[in-house]
Amino acid sequence: MTMPPSPPPPPPNVRRRLYLATLALVLTASACGTDGPPTRESSGPKAEAGSEPGRWTGQVLDGEPGPDHPTQVAVDGDQVVVTIVSDEGDVTGFASNDEGRFQPGETTATGHQFLGLGGLSRFGEGWIAMGSGGLVDHGGGDEELLFDMRTFRSDDGRTWAEFDSTGLDAPADVFDLIAVDDGLVAVGTLREAGDPSQGGFRAVAWHSTDGEHWTTVPMPAGGGSEGSAATLLATGDEVLAVGSVDRRGVMWSSTDGGATWAIVEREGIPATSSLDHIVSQDDVLLVSGRVPGAEEGDAEAVQVLVRSVDGGQTWRDVTDPPPPNRGEPAPFPLFAGGGRFFTLGFSFIEPFSEPELCYADIELCRQDTEVALYVSDDGDRWDRVDLSGLSLDEYAEVDGVAAPDDGRVVLLTGAVDGVGTWTWPAGVDLPTEAEPVDPTSDVDILDEGEALPVGERRAYPLYIHCGMEWLYEVDGTSWRRTDDGPDTETGAGDEIPDDWPVAQQAIFGFVTRVSEDRIEYSIGDDQVIATYSRSAEQAPGCM
Repeated sequence: MTMPPSPPPPPPNVRRRLYLATLALVLTASACGTDGPPTRESSGPKAEAGSEPGRWTGQVLDGEPGPDHPTQVAVDGDQVVVTIVSDEGDVTGFASNDEGRFQPGETTATGHQFLGLGGLSRFGEGWIAMGSGGLVDHGGGDEELLFDMRTFRSDDGRTWAEFDSTGLDAPADVFDLIAVDDGLVAVGTLREAGDPSQGGFRAVAWHSTDGEHWTTVPMPAGGGSEGSAATLLATGDEVLAVGSVDRRGVMWSSTDGGATWAIVEREGIPATSSLDHIVSQDDVLLVSGRVPGAEEGDAEAVQVLVRSVDGGQTWRDVTDPPPPNRGEPAPFPLFAGGGRFFTLGFSFIEPFSEPELCYADIELCRQDTEVALYVSDDGDRWDRVDLSGLSLDEYAEVDGVAAPDDGRVVLLTGAVDGVGTWTWPAGVDLPTEAEPVDPTSDVDILDEGEALPVGERRAYPLYIHCGMEWLYEVDGTSWRRTDDGPDTETGAGDEIPDDWPVAQQAIFGFVTRVSEDRIEYSIGDDQVIATYSRSAEQAPGCM
């Protein structure tokens, strides 16, 4: 595989998409509500033989999603509640009951810019939400993001109001909130700097018996420094939390309803760089995380999915998990409800690691991240759900799943005018499909520095973020362009000819050595688009 000397920047078509917050077991989607949201329906695929046919029913929650904060989704019995926050801090709730459509409540203008809700839970006769945010303008273009903690309540899950609470004075991020027998527990990251040598982000929990008076509980760090608590689960007489400290996955346990915590080492959980999601259904618990590659952010990281049937005391690897995420080392997000488990898989083709796929099918490499939905009855064996019945807007993807007790499955997706919700009816089997098979190509790709004999033609992905001026490391040297033909530079946004096989800032063409000092670069059926000669000058890097 031939690459430029400097690492390429992220491909331009990796867009900002609605996705689960990295450390939150919540769904990511956003909208502002209006009465009578538009409806889109699809006559989706039929269910498996022996069951009634089903279809996905679509509804758009109209609004302008805030791009930096996840919308919260929670289930209580047959009710699904969605809370949405705009960048201006306007909070709108939606609720769906007994297989009905989502109905919006009144929008509440909090005045807290960039407010992000990180937890939502049923509590007593209503609902509680927690988050943080705010913005202060010091003038002259000097703005400061705040992380002041806020609490909200709602009687019906649709209309929300802020209320005063105590014990939440330090700046923080909230990532999960659940109700327990003794009240409420939340977890997240404390942003107090403390000793600069020890880092500025600490895993933290908050505990309250009434939702108004809170106690901040720093989570044990086991000798580490920076960390974060990601998600919570109440199981039996124990509350479990997962997260990380210093790139090490951590599980915490509380036996007093979240008032105190201890790090626990449970049999069967491998050493990880993070534990990110924990869910349960009946007597089965699942935890996801990842084992790191050689370096932080390494795409070679491996997703971890482990299962427990004894209340979280011992764990083992899932027998038949979804396939590993491709090109994206994020852990599997987990959802549970209605007697089933759900997760999302992500597939993004990286042309400099899998160029043969781009030669086999250039459109495959041009697409954005593909999101697949998986379902399991027991958390141990998983099936891919057939989503061909969803009529999604361009660039829209499935972002999360809610599964109420009545058996419905509700998907959240992106939408042009807000957020899409797609509901599969109760009592009908979800349609499943086999994993797609990669296309094949018999092209012979020239490796970096490899010799190219005269008269030989080889595949050579040409990185064009900085233009087409250079070929890098053919025969151990650099080659410079000599013709005045069409040019393009994706870093500057130059237009690419329609018939060129370009994806993710690379042309998937061929080099032909026509003489000792001349190389032709061609596409398709030997259409030469550039010529090059050997250069005594070292090719510059491309940033």
